[in-house]
This record gives sequence, structure tokens and C-alpha cells, in this order.
Amino acid sequence: MSEQETGFTPDSQGQAETERPIPDFSLAKDWQNLDELIDQAGSVQGSREVFPADWLKSVILDIRTEQAAINAIPSAGGLRRKVAELCQAEGIKLRAIGTDQQDGQNRYRELGRADQEH
Repeated sequence: MSEQETGFTPDSQGQAETERPIPDFSLAKDWQNLDELIDQAGSVQGSREVFPADWLKSVILDIRTEQAAINAIPSAGGLRRKVAELCQAEGIKLRAIGTDQQDGQNRYRELGRADQEH
């Protein structure tokens, strides 16, 4: 995979060394456009870990169906804010668990939803 596909610059041993800039998700006009931006990014670096595009899109779908908390996704690049904005435009109620992203992700994983395919 190229650097553009993975979002990382590999070091001489193939390990991720540096990350690309996070896309500006606030530019997304709708859900489809947001999915495209996430796919282009390949992954998003959160405050504690890297989130693959497929995982993010799965969690966002669960947020849209009120099965996951908004703080399960990272705020990097304005992602969480854009998801909240698009949800609000559709009248979707947002849930939050705990006080930060890690709380949301931990709870999401405890529910066994993060590894399920949709």
C-alpha cells in the first residue's frame, strides 16, 4: 500500500513512523461525502490510538441509529463535530457516555459492537 492509502509514512522496517495530516471533515456536505473523506484518510489518529476507516464508518452508523455514543469516535479533524451536525440535521438524538472519547470507546467495545460487521 502506498503512503496515501495507509495514511502513514512507513519507516525502513515497514512500521508506521509519521502520520499524514488529518482531513478537514467539516467540509463534508452529507453522509456520503463524509464516508468518502474517511475512506480517503484511510485511518484517523485519535488522542490514544489510530482508528481504521472501516471501524469509524461502522461506529458512525451505530451513532446514527442511536446504538453508540458520539464520544466513541475521535474529534480529530472535526469528525465528531461533523457527525453531530449531520445527526442534528436529521433529528437523530446523540448519546454520550462518560466524559471523554476513551469512555465512549470502552463502553462501545464492552457492548461488543465494535467488532461486529454491519
